[in-house]
Amino acid sequence: MRLPRLLSVLGVLTAAFLFAGPPIAAGCECDSPYVRHDGKVRHKGSVIRVYPTHHDDTANLRCALRVASREPGHTIELAAGQFWTRQLWAAGFVGTLKGAGADKTILSNPGPLKVADDVIMNPPSSSNLWPALLTFVDGDFTVSDLGIRMRGPLVTAPWSFFGTIFENVVLGEIIVTGSHADASFERLAVEGATVEKGYGAPYDDVVSLFYQPILGGWAKTLSGRFTVAGCTFRNVAMGFNAAVVEHAQVTWHANTVVDSGAGFEIWDAVHVLVEANRNRVQDATGQETGLPFVPYPAIAVGGSSFAGLGLQDTQVVLTDNEVSGIADQWGLWVSPWETDTLRTIAAGNAFSGTTGIYLGLNSKGSIVKAEGVPVVDEGSDNWVLP
Repeated sequence: MRLPRLLSVLGVLTAAFLFAGPPIAAGCECDSPYVRHDGKVRHKGSVIRVYPTHHDDTANLRCALRVASREPGHTIELAAGQFWTRQLWAAGFVGTLKGAGADKTILSNPGPLKVADDVIMNPPSSSNLWPALLTFVDGDFTVSDLGIRMRGPLVTAPWSFFGTIFENVVLGEIIVTGSHADASFERLAVEGATVEKGYGAPYDDVVSLFYQPILGGWAKTLSGRFTVAGCTFRNVAMGFNAAVVEHAQVTWHANTVVDSGAGFEIWDAVHVLVEANRNRVQDATGQETGLPFVPYPAIAVGGSSFAGLGLQDTQVVLTDNEVSGIADQWGLWVSPWETDTLRTIAAGNAFSGTTGIYLGLNSKGSIVKAEGVPVVDEGSDNWVLP
């Protein structure tokens, strides 16, 4: 009679011991007690779980991304806690990277990131570290429910691009690059570091979430579906950007950009539909990185260029966005080139503190509802509704 009870007690104690800490790696090449691959069968739906070590988590995170990128369908689950990591990247990742919540799973740089010289000439690798915390090359993936909090005052060592030296700045906390990507970012919270010196000071970045095909040192085009939804960006030069994109659908929905230089922008886009709705840009400062005009618009369409593509056969639809900024800053700024074929539709948006809406010299056929703020229309055949 005593033996079954003894075995029962031993079973409880054994279970308690096994589940007291992170599970040991099972069926996974990541040799760490903080990484577990369910790996019973290698098929769609397998899960890789990563737990924080409270030290440098870079090797574990890189390994998980490497394993998941080898075949489609993996989910990488990051447990709640603080992860300290240097640069991460994934090429051709098809799957999901998720945390336990934007305020529960946090990724941060442990100090200044080392970046390779002329880094953007080649894809990211251990010998060619990019100026971003997380970089995706191509793929079909979702990143959700985690936070990124950059730590300063030094975020990078100096790095070069075409002979120009950049100091103490990342291109973006997250970069999507390559030739084709279907990328979704949901319920993220990104907070930039405050830096006193550097290319982007007082911000640590150029753009927080950056879609741009800058492989090879010169722009090709990036196609695909890009979605940013329910994310928060704080203390960054700009929330998110899509540029040098072709045959793409871009959706920006219900995001918040607060205490930052600018909200979001689109430029160098060919055959692209952009839908931006229910976003909130709060207390924009108008200070953007390395650009000749200050203050920078809270929402910008056109104007900049990296590849000389302009805005061809592109439609931008902005509805129900809320924007607050500073005087002399345009809430919405539309400035295509003379040869561009751009259509902008803006309605239901609320602007406060900014100058209002600007339609540039080459804007044509746009439909804009003034919503009680000034509209400067220097284009042709635009419809400005009261």
